[in-house]
Amino acid sequence: MLIVDDQPVNIQSMSKLLNKDYHILIATSGAKALDIATGENPPDLILLDIIMPEMDGYEVCRRLKANEQTQDIPVIFVTVMDATEDEETGLALGAVDYIFKSFQPSIVRARVRNQIERKRAEEALRQANKKLNLLSSITRHDINNQLTVQMGYLSMLEMKQPDTTNNEYFQKVSIAAKRISAMIRFTREYEEIGVHAPAWQNIRTLMDTAAKEAPLGKVMVNNDLPAGTKIYADPLIVKVFYCLVDNAVRYGGKITTIRFFALERAADHVIVCEDDGDGVVAEEKEQIFKRGFGKNTGLGLALSREILDITGISIRETGEPGKGARFEITVPRGAWLMAGDMENALNPAGEQLATLPPLPETPIKVTKEQGDAAIVTLIGDLKNNELVNDDLLATVLSFLDSSTGKTSSSELRKLVENFEYDAAVSLLMKLATKTGVK
Repeated sequence: MLIVDDQPVNIQSMSKLLNKDYHILIATSGAKALDIATGENPPDLILLDIIMPEMDGYEVCRRLKANEQTQDIPVIFVTVMDATEDEETGLALGAVDYIFKSFQPSIVRARVRNQIERKRAEEALRQANKKLNLLSSITRHDINNQLTVQMGYLSMLEMKQPDTTNNEYFQKVSIAAKRISAMIRFTREYEEIGVHAPAWQNIRTLMDTAAKEAPLGKVMVNNDLPAGTKIYADPLIVKVFYCLVDNAVRYGGKITTIRFFALERAADHVIVCEDDGDGVVAEEKEQIFKRGFGKNTGLGLALSREILDITGISIRETGEPGKGARFEITVPRGAWLMAGDMENALNPAGEQLATLPPLPETPIKVTKEQGDAAIVTLIGDLKNNELVNDDLLATVLSFLDSSTGKTSSSELRKLVENFEYDAAVSLLMKLATKTGVK
Protein backbone atom coordinates (compact mmCIF):
# COMPACT_ATOMS: atom_id res chain seq x y z
CA MET A 1 0.00 0.00 0.00
CA LEU A 2 1.31 3.48 -0.90
CA ILE A 3 0.62 6.48 1.36
CA VAL A 4 1.13 9.84 -0.39
CA ASP A 5 1.22 13.06 1.64
CA ASP A 6 3.63 16.00 1.85
CA GLN A 7 3.14 16.30 5.62
CA PRO A 8 5.08 13.77 7.76
CA VAL A 9 2.53 13.86 10.60
CA ASN A 10 -0.19 12.61 8.28
CA ILE A 11 1.95 9.78 6.94
CA GLN A 12 2.94 8.82 10.46
CA SER A 13 -0.63 8.68 11.77
CA MET A 14 -1.97 6.72 8.78
CA SER A 15 0.94 4.28 8.67
CA LYS A 16 0.68 3.52 12.40
CA LEU A 17 -2.97 2.74 11.82
CA LEU A 18 -2.32 0.30 8.97
CA ASN A 19 1.24 -1.07 9.15
CA LYS A 20 0.30 -4.08 11.27
CA ASP A 21 -1.85 -5.46 8.45
CA TYR A 22 -0.19 -4.11 5.30
CA HIS A 23 3.23 -3.49 3.77
CA ILE A 24 3.53 0.31 3.65
CA LEU A 25 5.33 2.41 1.02
CA ILE A 26 5.85 6.16 1.44
CA ALA A 27 5.85 9.12 -0.96
CA THR A 28 5.97 12.80 0.05
CA SER A 29 5.29 14.21 -3.42
CA GLY A 30 3.15 13.49 -6.44
CA ALA A 31 6.17 12.86 -8.65
CA LYS A 32 7.57 10.30 -6.22
CA ALA A 33 4.18 8.58 -6.02
CA LEU A 34 4.10 8.20 -9.81
CA ASP A 35 7.64 6.79 -9.81
CA ILE A 36 6.66 4.15 -7.23
CA ALA A 37 3.39 3.29 -8.96
CA THR A 38 5.17 2.65 -12.27
CA GLY A 39 8.02 0.71 -10.67
CA GLU A 40 8.67 -3.01 -10.52
CA ASN A 41 6.42 -3.57 -7.48
CA PRO A 42 3.37 -1.29 -7.80
CA PRO A 43 1.09 -0.96 -4.76
CA ASP A 44 -2.29 -2.67 -4.46
CA LEU A 45 -3.85 0.56 -3.13
CA ILE A 46 -2.91 4.25 -2.97
CA LEU A 47 -3.99 6.57 -0.13
CA LEU A 48 -3.58 10.00 -1.70
CA ASP A 49 -3.60 13.50 -0.22
CA ILE A 50 -4.99 16.31 -2.38
CA ILE A 51 -3.27 19.46 -1.13
CA MET A 52 0.39 19.08 -2.09
CA PRO A 53 2.90 21.50 -3.67
CA GLU A 54 4.01 21.23 -7.31
CA MET A 55 1.57 18.42 -8.17
CA ASP A 56 -1.69 18.07 -6.24
CA GLY A 57 -3.54 14.82 -5.64
CA TYR A 58 -6.07 15.47 -8.39
CA GLU A 59 -3.29 15.69 -10.98
CA VAL A 60 -1.60 12.57 -9.57
CA CYS A 61 -4.87 10.64 -9.88
CA ARG A 62 -5.45 12.01 -13.37
CA ARG A 63 -2.04 10.75 -14.51
CA LEU A 64 -2.47 7.38 -12.80
CA LYS A 65 -5.77 6.78 -14.60
CA ALA A 66 -4.34 7.94 -17.95
CA ASN A 67 -1.49 5.41 -17.76
CA GLU A 68 -2.38 1.86 -18.83
CA GLN A 69 0.24 0.53 -16.41
CA THR A 70 -1.36 2.20 -13.35
CA GLN A 71 -5.00 2.83 -14.25
CA ASP A 72 -6.22 -0.27 -12.37
CA ILE A 73 -4.61 0.69 -9.03
CA PRO A 74 -7.44 1.83 -6.72
CA VAL A 75 -7.03 5.31 -5.25
CA ILE A 76 -8.58 6.60 -2.02
CA PHE A 77 -8.32 10.35 -1.42
CA VAL A 78 -7.49 11.26 2.20
CA THR A 79 -7.94 15.00 2.74
CA VAL A 80 -9.38 17.86 4.81
CA MET A 81 -11.33 19.08 1.76
CA ASP A 82 -14.83 18.05 2.85
CA ALA A 83 -17.05 19.99 0.44
CA THR A 84 -19.42 17.93 -1.70
CA GLU A 85 -17.92 19.27 -4.92
CA ASP A 86 -14.44 18.24 -3.78
CA GLU A 87 -15.59 14.67 -3.20
CA GLU A 88 -17.43 14.67 -6.53
CA THR A 89 -14.28 15.86 -8.32
CA GLY A 90 -12.17 13.12 -6.76
CA LEU A 91 -14.63 10.36 -7.60
CA ALA A 92 -15.08 11.66 -11.15
CA LEU A 93 -11.31 11.37 -11.66
CA GLY A 94 -11.51 7.66 -10.90
CA ALA A 95 -10.95 7.43 -7.13
CA VAL A 96 -12.79 4.53 -5.45
CA ASP A 97 -13.34 6.29 -2.12
CA TYR A 98 -12.89 9.59 -0.27
CA ILE A 99 -11.85 9.81 3.39
CA PHE A 100 -11.84 13.00 5.46
CA LYS A 101 -8.85 13.49 7.74
CA SER A 102 -11.05 13.73 10.82
CA PHE A 103 -11.61 9.99 10.41
CA GLN A 104 -12.51 7.12 12.70
CA PRO A 105 -9.74 4.46 12.68
CA SER A 106 -12.19 1.56 12.42
CA ILE A 107 -13.87 3.15 9.39
CA VAL A 108 -10.53 3.69 7.64
CA ARG A 109 -9.47 0.09 8.26
CA ALA A 110 -12.80 -1.19 6.92
CA ARG A 111 -12.64 0.92 3.75
CA VAL A 112 -9.03 -0.01 3.07
CA ARG A 113 -9.75 -3.70 3.71
CA ASN A 114 -12.72 -3.62 1.29
CA GLN A 115 -10.61 -2.14 -1.51
CA ILE A 116 -7.69 -4.50 -0.93
CA GLU A 117 -9.98 -7.53 -0.97
CA ARG A 118 -11.70 -6.26 -4.10
CA LYS A 119 -8.35 -5.71 -5.83
CA ARG A 120 -7.22 -9.24 -4.95
CA ALA A 121 -10.49 -10.73 -6.15
CA GLU A 122 -10.21 -8.82 -9.44
CA GLU A 123 -6.65 -10.05 -9.89
CA ALA A 124 -7.71 -13.65 -9.25
CA LEU A 125 -10.50 -13.28 -11.78
CA ARG A 126 -8.11 -11.72 -14.28
CA GLN A 127 -5.73 -14.66 -13.96
CA ALA A 128 -8.59 -17.13 -14.38
CA ASN A 129 -9.76 -15.32 -17.52
CA LYS A 130 -6.23 -15.29 -18.85
CA LYS A 131 -6.03 -19.07 -18.56
CA LEU A 132 -9.46 -19.55 -20.16
CA ASN A 133 -8.55 -17.20 -23.00
CA LEU A 134 -5.33 -19.09 -23.61
CA LEU A 135 -7.25 -22.36 -23.79
CA SER A 136 -9.86 -20.97 -26.18
CA SER A 137 -7.15 -19.35 -28.31
CA ILE A 138 -5.35 -22.67 -28.75
CA THR A 139 -8.65 -24.40 -29.53
CA ARG A 140 -9.58 -21.76 -32.14
CA HIS A 141 -6.18 -22.06 -33.78
CA ASP A 142 -6.47 -25.84 -34.09
CA ILE A 143 -10.03 -25.74 -35.44
CA ASN A 144 -9.16 -23.08 -38.02
CA ASN A 145 -6.20 -25.15 -39.17
CA GLN A 146 -8.46 -28.14 -39.74
CA LEU A 147 -11.03 -25.99 -41.57
CA THR A 148 -8.30 -24.69 -43.87
CA VAL A 149 -7.26 -28.26 -44.65
CA GLN A 150 -10.89 -29.24 -45.26
CA MET A 151 -11.52 -26.34 -47.66
CA GLY A 152 -8.30 -27.16 -49.50
CA TYR A 153 -9.34 -30.78 -50.09
CA LEU A 154 -12.85 -29.69 -51.11
CA SER A 155 -11.35 -27.38 -53.73
CA MET A 156 -9.17 -30.20 -55.05
CA LEU A 157 -12.12 -32.62 -55.23
CA GLU A 158 -14.25 -30.05 -57.03
CA MET A 159 -11.58 -29.60 -59.70
CA LYS A 160 -10.99 -33.35 -60.18
CA GLN A 161 -14.53 -34.71 -60.19
CA PRO A 162 -15.89 -34.99 -63.77
CA ASP A 163 -19.58 -34.60 -62.86
CA THR A 164 -20.28 -30.84 -62.61
CA THR A 165 -23.75 -31.50 -61.23
CA ASN A 166 -22.16 -31.85 -57.80
CA ASN A 167 -20.60 -28.38 -57.91
CA GLU A 168 -23.54 -26.89 -56.06
CA TYR A 169 -22.98 -29.25 -53.11
CA PHE A 170 -19.26 -28.50 -53.02
CA GLN A 171 -20.05 -24.79 -52.89
CA LYS A 172 -22.53 -25.26 -50.05
CA VAL A 173 -20.02 -27.25 -48.01
CA SER A 174 -17.38 -24.60 -48.66
CA ILE A 175 -19.75 -21.79 -47.61
CA ALA A 176 -20.60 -23.67 -44.41
CA ALA A 177 -16.90 -24.06 -43.58
CA LYS A 178 -16.31 -20.34 -44.15
CA ARG A 179 -19.22 -19.48 -41.84
CA ILE A 180 -17.77 -21.71 -39.13
CA SER A 181 -14.45 -19.91 -39.54
CA ALA A 182 -16.22 -16.52 -39.23
CA MET A 183 -17.96 -17.67 -36.04
CA ILE A 184 -14.61 -18.69 -34.57
CA ARG A 185 -13.17 -15.27 -35.40
CA PHE A 186 -16.16 -13.73 -33.63
CA THR A 187 -15.35 -15.63 -30.43
CA ARG A 188 -11.80 -14.28 -30.57
CA GLU A 189 -12.98 -10.68 -30.83
CA TYR A 190 -15.81 -11.13 -28.32
CA GLU A 191 -13.55 -12.47 -25.56
CA GLU A 192 -11.54 -9.23 -25.65
CA ILE A 193 -14.57 -7.19 -24.54
CA GLY A 194 -14.45 -6.24 -20.87
CA VAL A 195 -11.01 -7.76 -20.29
CA HIS A 196 -9.49 -4.35 -19.54
CA ALA A 197 -11.01 -1.80 -17.18
CA PRO A 198 -13.05 1.04 -18.76
CA ALA A 199 -11.25 4.37 -18.98
CA TRP A 200 -11.86 8.02 -19.93
CA GLN A 201 -11.14 8.41 -23.64
CA ASN A 202 -11.05 11.44 -25.91
CA ILE A 203 -13.83 11.04 -28.48
CA ARG A 204 -12.29 13.36 -31.06
CA THR A 205 -9.02 11.41 -30.91
CA LEU A 206 -10.91 8.11 -31.22
CA MET A 207 -12.63 9.38 -34.35
CA ASP A 208 -9.38 10.61 -35.91
CA THR A 209 -7.75 7.23 -35.23
CA ALA A 210 -10.64 5.31 -36.80
CA ALA A 211 -10.69 7.56 -39.89
CA LYS A 212 -6.96 7.00 -40.48
CA GLU A 213 -7.32 3.21 -40.34
CA ALA A 214 -10.54 2.83 -42.36
CA PRO A 215 -10.44 2.36 -46.18
CA LEU A 216 -12.22 5.62 -47.11
CA GLY A 217 -11.52 5.82 -50.80
CA LYS A 218 -13.07 9.10 -52.01
CA VAL A 219 -15.40 9.44 -49.01
CA MET A 220 -14.83 12.52 -46.83
CA VAL A 221 -15.03 12.36 -43.01
CA ASN A 222 -15.91 15.49 -41.03
CA ASN A 223 -14.96 15.22 -37.36
CA ASP A 224 -17.03 17.88 -35.56
CA LEU A 225 -16.81 16.26 -32.13
CA PRO A 226 -15.83 18.76 -29.40
CA ALA A 227 -12.11 18.86 -28.61
CA GLY A 228 -11.09 17.56 -25.20
CA THR A 229 -14.39 15.79 -24.49
CA LYS A 230 -14.08 12.30 -23.00
CA ILE A 231 -16.38 9.35 -22.42
CA TYR A 232 -16.01 6.50 -19.97
CA ALA A 233 -15.93 3.32 -22.05
CA ASP A 234 -14.25 0.00 -22.73
CA PRO A 235 -10.82 0.48 -24.42
CA LEU A 236 -12.20 -1.34 -27.49
CA ILE A 237 -14.52 1.59 -28.26
CA VAL A 238 -12.18 2.62 -31.07
CA LYS A 239 -13.50 -0.49 -32.89
CA VAL A 240 -17.00 1.02 -32.69
CA PHE A 241 -15.93 4.22 -34.47
CA TYR A 242 -14.01 2.18 -37.06
CA CYS A 243 -17.01 -0.08 -37.65
CA LEU A 244 -19.35 2.86 -38.25
CA VAL A 245 -16.99 4.41 -40.79
CA ASP A 246 -16.20 1.08 -42.48
CA ASN A 247 -19.87 0.10 -42.77
CA ALA A 248 -20.79 3.51 -44.19
CA VAL A 249 -18.14 3.18 -46.92
CA ARG A 250 -18.98 -0.47 -47.69
CA TYR A 251 -22.77 -0.21 -47.82
CA GLY A 252 -23.47 3.50 -48.32
CA GLY A 253 -23.89 3.25 -52.09
CA LYS A 254 -23.91 6.86 -53.33
CA ILE A 255 -22.18 8.07 -50.14
CA THR A 256 -19.74 11.00 -50.35
CA THR A 257 -19.53 12.31 -46.75
CA ILE A 258 -19.58 10.96 -43.18
CA ARG A 259 -20.01 13.39 -40.30
CA PHE A 260 -19.51 12.91 -36.55
CA PHE A 261 -20.87 15.47 -34.07
CA ALA A 262 -22.35 15.65 -30.56
CA LEU A 263 -25.59 16.97 -29.11
CA GLU A 264 -27.40 17.05 -25.76
CA ARG A 265 -30.70 15.31 -25.14
CA ALA A 266 -32.28 15.72 -21.70
CA ALA A 267 -29.65 14.58 -19.16
CA ASP A 268 -27.67 12.54 -21.73
CA HIS A 269 -25.16 13.34 -24.43
CA VAL A 270 -25.37 11.84 -27.90
CA ILE A 271 -22.61 11.13 -30.40
CA VAL A 272 -24.04 11.14 -33.92
CA CYS A 273 -22.58 9.47 -37.01
CA GLU A 274 -24.51 10.33 -40.16
CA ASP A 275 -23.82 10.03 -43.86
CA ASP A 276 -25.42 10.97 -47.18
CA GLY A 277 -25.56 7.41 -48.54
CA ASP A 278 -28.44 5.00 -49.19
CA GLY A 279 -29.44 4.61 -45.53
CA VAL A 280 -31.00 1.64 -43.75
CA VAL A 281 -34.51 0.39 -44.53
CA ALA A 282 -36.98 0.49 -41.64
CA GLU A 283 -37.30 -3.27 -41.13
CA GLU A 284 -33.53 -3.67 -40.77
CA LYS A 285 -32.81 -0.88 -38.26
CA GLU A 286 -32.66 -3.34 -35.36
CA GLN A 287 -31.67 -6.41 -37.36
CA ILE A 288 -28.29 -4.88 -38.27
CA PHE A 289 -27.21 -5.20 -34.61
CA LYS A 290 -27.77 -8.95 -34.54
CA ARG A 291 -24.90 -11.36 -35.05
CA GLY A 292 -24.94 -12.99 -38.47
CA PHE A 293 -27.00 -10.29 -40.22
CA GLY A 294 -25.50 -8.50 -43.20
CA LYS A 295 -23.58 -8.90 -46.40
CA ASN A 296 -20.24 -9.66 -44.76
CA THR A 297 -19.79 -11.54 -41.45
CA GLY A 298 -22.45 -9.50 -39.68
CA LEU A 299 -20.27 -9.16 -36.55
CA GLY A 300 -19.23 -5.49 -36.53
CA LEU A 301 -22.36 -3.78 -35.21
CA ALA A 302 -23.18 -6.71 -32.91
CA LEU A 303 -19.76 -6.35 -31.28
CA SER A 304 -20.12 -2.56 -31.19
CA ARG A 305 -23.30 -2.76 -29.16
CA GLU A 306 -21.66 -5.18 -26.70
CA ILE A 307 -18.59 -2.94 -26.32
CA LEU A 308 -20.70 0.13 -25.58
CA ASP A 309 -22.99 -1.73 -23.19
CA ILE A 310 -20.06 -2.38 -20.82
CA THR A 311 -20.49 1.16 -19.41
CA GLY A 312 -24.20 1.66 -20.11
CA ILE A 313 -23.81 3.37 -23.50
CA SER A 314 -26.42 2.52 -26.15
CA ILE A 315 -26.52 2.72 -29.95
CA ARG A 316 -29.36 2.76 -32.48
CA GLU A 317 -29.96 3.67 -36.12
CA THR A 318 -32.39 6.57 -36.73
CA GLY A 319 -31.69 7.66 -40.31
CA GLU A 320 -34.23 8.13 -43.11
CA PRO A 321 -34.01 5.44 -45.82
CA GLY A 322 -32.73 6.88 -49.09
CA LYS A 323 -31.24 9.94 -47.39
CA GLY A 324 -28.41 8.34 -45.41
CA ALA A 325 -27.70 6.33 -42.30
CA ARG A 326 -27.67 7.98 -38.87
CA PHE A 327 -26.31 6.19 -35.80
CA GLU A 328 -26.90 7.72 -32.37
CA ILE A 329 -24.62 6.70 -29.48
CA THR A 330 -26.28 7.78 -26.23
CA VAL A 331 -23.86 8.37 -23.35
CA PRO A 332 -25.48 8.46 -19.89
CA ARG A 333 -24.82 11.19 -17.38
CA GLY A 334 -21.64 10.44 -15.46
CA ALA A 335 -19.91 8.83 -18.45
CA TRP A 336 -19.39 12.14 -20.30
CA LEU A 337 -16.69 14.66 -19.40
CA MET A 338 -16.42 18.04 -21.09
CA ALA A 339 -13.05 19.70 -21.60
CA GLY A 340 -12.11 21.72 -18.53
CA ASP A 341 -14.51 20.02 -16.13
CA MET A 342 -11.60 18.57 -14.14
CA GLU A 343 -9.22 21.48 -14.71
CA ASN A 344 -10.90 23.67 -12.10
CA ALA A 345 -10.06 21.47 -9.13
CA LEU A 346 -9.78 23.50 -5.95
CA ASN A 347 -6.36 24.09 -4.47
CA PRO A 348 -7.00 25.91 -1.19
CA ALA A 349 -4.43 26.91 1.39
CA GLY A 350 -2.72 24.19 3.41
CA GLU A 351 -4.39 22.65 6.41
CA GLN A 352 -3.38 23.01 10.04
CA LEU A 353 -1.11 20.16 11.03
CA ALA A 354 0.19 18.92 14.33
CA THR A 355 3.90 18.67 15.05
CA LEU A 356 5.36 15.24 14.44
CA PRO A 357 6.23 13.64 17.77
CA PRO A 358 9.88 12.59 18.04
CA LEU A 359 10.83 8.95 18.02
CA PRO A 360 11.35 7.58 21.53
CA GLU A 361 14.87 7.62 22.89
CA THR A 362 16.35 4.11 22.78
CA PRO A 363 19.81 4.11 24.38
CA ILE A 364 20.86 0.55 23.66
CA LYS A 365 24.21 -1.13 23.23
CA VAL A 366 24.90 -2.18 19.65
CA THR A 367 27.85 -4.25 18.46
CA LYS A 368 29.76 -3.44 15.27
CA GLU A 369 28.21 -6.42 13.48
CA GLN A 370 24.69 -5.46 14.57
CA GLY A 371 25.22 -1.83 13.55
CA ASP A 372 26.59 -2.76 10.12
CA ALA A 373 23.67 -5.10 9.44
CA ALA A 374 21.13 -2.54 10.62
CA ILE A 375 22.59 0.19 8.38
CA VAL A 376 22.49 -2.08 5.31
CA THR A 377 18.88 -3.05 6.05
CA LEU A 378 17.83 0.56 6.65
CA ILE A 379 19.41 1.73 3.38
CA GLY A 380 17.48 -0.98 1.53
CA ASP A 381 14.17 -0.02 3.16
CA LEU A 382 14.72 3.67 2.41
CA LYS A 383 15.57 2.98 -1.23
CA ASN A 384 12.34 0.96 -1.53
CA ASN A 385 10.34 3.82 0.07
CA GLU A 386 9.17 1.50 2.83
CA LEU A 387 7.92 2.65 6.19
CA VAL A 388 10.91 2.48 8.55
CA ASN A 389 10.69 0.14 11.52
CA ASP A 390 11.19 2.07 14.77
CA ASP A 391 13.39 -0.64 16.34
CA LEU A 392 15.60 -0.76 13.25
CA LEU A 393 16.03 3.01 13.27
CA ALA A 394 16.76 3.00 17.01
CA THR A 395 19.52 0.41 16.48
CA VAL A 396 21.13 2.48 13.71
CA LEU A 397 20.91 5.71 15.73
CA SER A 398 22.45 4.11 18.80
CA PHE A 399 25.27 2.69 16.70
CA LEU A 400 25.92 6.07 15.07
CA ASP A 401 25.85 7.83 18.46
CA SER A 402 28.78 5.70 19.61
CA SER A 403 30.69 5.60 16.34
CA THR A 404 30.23 9.00 14.63
CA GLY A 405 28.65 11.23 17.28
CA LYS A 406 25.20 12.58 18.09
CA THR A 407 25.28 15.21 15.34
CA SER A 408 25.12 12.60 12.61
CA SER A 409 22.46 10.50 14.33
CA SER A 410 20.30 13.59 15.00
CA GLU A 411 20.51 14.62 11.34
CA LEU A 412 19.55 11.13 10.19
CA ARG A 413 16.62 10.99 12.62
CA LYS A 414 15.28 14.30 11.33
CA LEU A 415 15.47 13.18 7.70
CA VAL A 416 13.70 9.88 8.43
CA GLU A 417 11.00 11.56 10.54
CA ASN A 418 10.31 13.97 7.67
CA PHE A 419 10.32 11.09 5.15
CA GLU A 420 13.18 12.68 3.20
CA TYR A 421 14.34 9.22 2.21
CA ASP A 422 16.69 10.15 -0.66
CA ALA A 423 18.63 12.54 1.56
CA ALA A 424 18.68 9.95 4.35
CA VAL A 425 20.20 7.36 2.00
CA SER A 426 22.92 9.80 0.90
CA LEU A 427 23.78 10.58 4.52
CA LEU A 428 23.83 6.90 5.49
CA MET A 429 26.13 6.03 2.61
CA LYS A 430 28.63 8.65 3.82
CA LEU A 431 28.34 7.50 7.44
CA ALA A 432 28.71 3.86 6.39
CA THR A 433 32.03 4.71 4.77
CA LYS A 434 33.21 6.33 7.98
CA THR A 435 32.19 3.35 10.12
CA GLY A 436 33.62 0.78 7.72
CA VAL A 437 30.32 -0.84 6.70
CA LYS A 438 30.75 -3.08 3.65
